[in-house]
Amino acid sequence: MGELTGRAALITGAGRGIGRTVARELAGRGMLVAINDYDPVTAQAAADELTQAGARAIAIPADVSSKAATQELVERVEVELGPLWLLVYNAGVLNSGPTATLEEEKWDHAFAVDAKGVFLVSQAAIQRMILRGAGRIVVFSSIAGTSSGPPRLPIARQRPRLSTSRAALPWKWPLMVSLLTACALV
Repeated sequence: MGELTGRAALITGAGRGIGRTVARELAGRGMLVAINDYDPVTAQAAADELTQAGARAIAIPADVSSKAATQELVERVEVELGPLWLLVYNAGVLNSGPTATLEEEKWDHAFAVDAKGVFLVSQAAIQRMILRGAGRIVVFSSIAGTSSGPPRLPIARQRPRLSTSRAALPWKWPLMVSLLTACALV
């Protein structure tokens, strides 16, 4: 198991899909896993699945687009599982449609989760990681971020820099904290 065993990981958007799969994999490698999802039912179901398989997992439903909620999210991870060593930002919203008819609220919600959420959760995590001089952040993007045009206009504009550059998060990174972006092929 090695380097990951006994370390705390937070996975956003882990109630289903890719996030849940990542949580399973990390738990299988011995990590202590915090499942974040906006939906408390899916978050708890994912945590229960891991717990039943013998892993240490907790569910922490939270809105990643809220600064207060993200600060509380990271605080709770550290209180219940120990120092946060790995953040996997997987939360995402696909509110798409033709530009001419897409509602402003859907556009705003997608940006709040897919762009602002990356910043807020990463900020809350890295503030603690820097103090310890160690940590990892993985941000999942989408292959849709490499194309534009309906029906994927919102997601195509939210994380384009995350797929190509760590400049997307404007911090001076110490060598002990690293950022990796990954583009999911779904």
